[in-house]
Amino acid sequence: TGTEVTAETVAAEAPDALVLACGGLRDTLGLEASASTQVVPLEQVTFAETGDNVTVVGSNAQAVDAALWLQAHGRRVTMVTPDPLAVVDKGQSNWVKTFVMPMLYARGMRVWPNASISAIGDGTVTIAGDTGCDVTIACDAVVEAMDMLPNTALLDEVEVAEAYAIGDCASPFNILEAIKTGNTVGRQL
Repeated sequence: TGTEVTAETVAAEAPDALVLACGGLRDTLGLEASASTQVVPLEQVTFAETGDNVTVVGSNAQAVDAALWLQAHGRRVTMVTPDPLAVVDKGQSNWVKTFVMPMLYARGMRVWPNASISAIGDGTVTIAGDTGCDVTIACDAVVEAMDMLPNTALLDEVEVAEAYAIGDCASPFNILEAIKTGNTVGRQL
């Protein structure tokens, strides 16, 4: 523990097999904050001063959890997602979807499906949707909660007879799938 695993670390250990379970990488919008609208990584949402109007970008289980937390703390939440409405809250169980999404809607959350943030203004964001019309709304903070990306770069740098990427570092989705891939590889070894 307390040691970053690098290609050199792996080479020094000379393992027969390597199982990489380092998690995925969180995507970013690539947009700059303004004086009145900050950009907050998902991992910092519970600590950040977000203001009253918050836009969550993404619609996976973590994005929905962030929206729920923000609403519970008195924020007005808007969700913007590149995904269609039918897959909002992907990665979550159907049981959770049956009560969480209706609760978010009942408490005022608006979802912009098939959309993206095209600009961050001073206290605003501009949403580009599939209608072809941009809409500007009040926004004090944008939470980057987009889908995770694979994180397998270390496998390209190591020379090990057997190397496996499991969980979110191979195919980000949810904890159930991560455990399943770990179980499968563990049984092979």
